[in-house]
Amino acid sequence: MARTVAEVFSEPVIPFAIRWQSRVYSLLGLTGLLVVVVVFATALGSVHIPFTTTFQVLLSQLPFVHITPASPEIFGAPLSLEILETIILDIRLPRILLAGLVGAALAVAGATYQGLFRNPLADPYLLGVASGAGLGATIAMLTPFTLAWMAFGAVPLFAFIGAIGAVTVVYLLARVGKTLPATTLSWLE
Repeated sequence: MARTVAEVFSEPVIPFAIRWQSRVYSLLGLTGLLVVVVVFATALGSVHIPFTTTFQVLLSQLPFVHITPASPEIFGAPLSLEILETIILDIRLPRILLAGLVGAALAVAGATYQGLFRNPLADPYLLGVASGAGLGATIAMLTPFTLAWMAFGAVPLFAFIGAIGAVTVVYLLARVGKTLPATTLSWLE
């Protein structure tokens, strides 16, 4: 059933303060969920460490918190506290945090791409970035010499150069005079 304009405008408007509070509660809830997921992911691995022990090890690293984690048994032998902390703090936790940072970087890159082209379906294939990176990686694999720069191998370095080169070519082709309309960029796909 269609509503009239008067019915739509007569509905109560949610005040800004309530909308603001709901966003804060949502962010707090999602942050809490992220912490729980990080602790669960830290507990998973080839060495079985219970969730409570993982949580105790992580809490023991906080200042002014004095908790001695329980040592779980592996094949009937108790795991020492040093080995437990090494597994959790030096091996598992850095990998989980790095995976989160990589995911955040990819999300920012995707949102930037979508905002730049004003297209919610924009992806790296839109301007040929992925194709340029693939061409650069192929060239690096076919070169008969080895190349390393700042601990980067030839393949990622050439892939980055190829992606930048593809974007430069598309940018130069899409330019109209001294302006660069977004519609021209998306037309070149």
